Amino acid sequence: MDNEEVLMWILKIVSIFIIPLLFMVIWNGIMPVLCGFNTITYWQSFFLGISIRLINGSIGIKLKLE
Repeated sequence: MDNEEVLMWILKIVSIFIIPLLFMVIWNGIMPVLCGFNTITYWQSFFLGISIRLINGSIGIKLKLE
């Protein structure tokens, strides 16, 4: 494996865990005030993201390095 391939795998793994964190922060900042929904935990956000990807048929992470 060359350095670009290793870097791509590292970015994929990090994005799997960072995106739900960002979604949780945005959700907990906006939705309880705007719509009265409850706040969510990190794992709820994580599995919500997985279920949305399964429903849409886009379970793969599309990340490209140029």
